[in-house]
Amino acid sequence: MSVQQLNKSLDKALRDYIRKRNHILTGALYKSVLFNCSFVGGELKLKFSSMYYIKFLEYGDFVNDFYDLPSTNQIIRDFMVSYIETLI
Repeated sequence: MSVQQLNKSLDKALRDYIRKRNHILTGALYKSVLFNCSFVGGELKLKFSSMYYIKFLEYGDFVNDFYDLPSTNQIIRDFMVSYIETLI
């Protein structure tokens, strides 16, 4: 899995989570999600942009809850496994 594929997978996962948690009233937040992760020197940096108010959803827990999801962690693990496989 490339970093670009990781970004696309995380984009989709966060959009699905926004929809699942019913935060899609106008669609502005949903459409604004864009991951721009980087992987340099074996260090993965997860970075995304979206409408500013995402940080206030669910008393500020929305983003942390997304990162705590088993499905989100699986996406990140799949990326890391792909990287490790290139080293073998």
